[in-house]
Amino acid sequence: MNVVKLLGEATVLTTTGNNIDSGTKILLQHNHNGGNAHLVTLKNVGGDTLGSVYVAPHRPIMIDKEPTDTVETESGVSDVYGTSVAHMG
Repeated sequence: MNVVKLLGEATVLTTTGNNIDSGTKILLQHNHNGGNAHLVTLKNVGGDTLGSVYVAPHRPIMIDKEPTDTVETESGVSDVYGTSVAHMG
């Protein structure tokens, strides 16, 4: 079992990059029953893409990033959330 310490509130991801409370560990969650996976993109402060991942419904994942890096999702998506966390074990 993973244990995380919550460091902020869940934030809806949009097409505008968000650094999610300047967190370095971000819990990504897709809250939709039976829907498709959605693309989440990680960018640095300069706007360069560092990587991307598809987040499946009800399959949360945690990513590691720099405090100034941002995450964003594709157009038309309103059910992917990011929360700053600390991984406890």
